[in-house]
Amino acid sequence: MAPQNLSGRPQAFSSGTLYSAAFRALAPESISAQLREKGFFTFEGAIDNELVNSIVAEATTRPLGFNQNDVAPVRYFRQMFFAHILASSPTVVRLLTDPFVLRICAAYLGNEFRLKCQRYYESGFGYQLGWHTDNKTVDNKKTNVKGIVFIIYLTDTYDGELQVVSGSKSLSAKKRLKLGVSWNCDHA
Repeated sequence: MAPQNLSGRPQAFSSGTLYSAAFRALAPESISAQLREKGFFTFEGAIDNELVNSIVAEATTRPLGFNQNDVAPVRYFRQMFFAHILASSPTVVRLLTDPFVLRICAAYLGNEFRLKCQRYYESGFGYQLGWHTDNKTVDNKKTNVKGIVFIIYLTDTYDGELQVVSGSKSLSAKKRLKLGVSWNCDHA
């Protein structure tokens, strides 16, 4: 459990470094090269359990929101998500704006980029999110805007984790359909 501050909300993670020494030992350029080649990069054990506990505490102490003028998590079918986690979690702010993460972003995206779509999710048993791409407009048109999606699992996932098809970022919609995948998202 994360320590509480005077407002009753959890305090931000305050121990030393946010990322493990093994993760920090990687060259941002090598991560960027893997992103270009495969379309993804994975690393197990990048953050420790104390940091995980702090993020979970900061994300889950707010009640679910509905018709209020504040940031709060919401529930949709079997998933709880917090679309504005940066407004509530100082630990996530530190995690996402850490100089090492910014160097990874610069190596892949160049020196001008922005942080957006920072979310916290808790997906229940049976939740499904079908094949999709994140670089599209609201009317499902693909854009040429480069981006990086950082996904950090806070609990072990043994069945239902994100699955990535290596090189699929460069496939046309027609080729993706031949693989048996679609653009639609299924919500259970």
